[in-house]
Amino acid sequence: QRSLRSHAKMSREERIVPPSNWTYIVRSNSDRITDENSIVYPNYKKTYHSSGSFLSSSQESLGGMCRPGFLIIGQGKCGTSSLYHYLTGHPRILPAKEKQIHYFRYHRSKPLEWYYSHFPTIESFLGRGALMTGEASPGYMPYPTVVEAVAKKLTPDWTPRPGEEGVQAWREHVRSLPKIIAIVRDPISRAVSSYKYNYIEPAMKKLRSGRAVSASGQPIPGNKRESYYRKHHLFSFEELAYAELAMLKECLKPGGRGERWSHSKFGKHPDMFFYDSVQRRSNGE
Repeated sequence: QRSLRSHAKMSREERIVPPSNWTYIVRSNSDRITDENSIVYPNYKKTYHSSGSFLSSSQESLGGMCRPGFLIIGQGKCGTSSLYHYLTGHPRILPAKEKQIHYFRYHRSKPLEWYYSHFPTIESFLGRGALMTGEASPGYMPYPTVVEAVAKKLTPDWTPRPGEEGVQAWREHVRSLPKIIAIVRDPISRAVSSYKYNYIEPAMKKLRSGRAVSASGQPIPGNKRESYYRKHHLFSFEELAYAELAMLKECLKPGGRGERWSHSKFGKHPDMFFYDSVQRRSNGE
């Protein structure tokens, strides 16, 4: 009889279907940060030599600062914001001061101290029992130099062992660096989403304001329906896609602009990150 009761209990439990919504799972298993203002971020102060120049990376004062544990590099309109908020919703992960810092693309000339000042202090980590922080900069994805910048900026004093070159020289070393996370999506649906977000929405705001002018310099009337602007003043998704594909075809053809640029940028020096890849492509491998 006890066995029958146990079997009946197990059957009832097995009939409970766990939630499949990832947002619900994260929130139900995490103590959300209800007051992000209580997280302390370092105050960045420029440090100069007596001559007025910046200190080098190895001379910077990074005491009390934390480096990120992950970098979400893109692609845009592929759910990078959702993933970032899912991760920082975990009680062991603290958010950066800004989600998109873009240090390794647009701010590499600034000291590493400036970059680390965007992440919580060690005191915040200890006070909350956190283990990790990170950022999401979708603009990193198209630029291969970002990966090289991450490795070289975060470990400026490291040098490869004698005889090792290119990516292979860094392969073991980069395991200790922040994890690089990339998200992809069906290319067509991603492109349509980008078209709406980066072209239609800003264009409609400008057109409806009444401050827009046509290519011929004539003022465009404001406060019209979206269908009016789409018909008379905006490019369709298909038109923009066709123009971009034509440009890419010209750029990426053998011996084209893209191939020449890649070779000049990465294919001349064996110590470059992507030297081996460029050489294989040049050799038809």
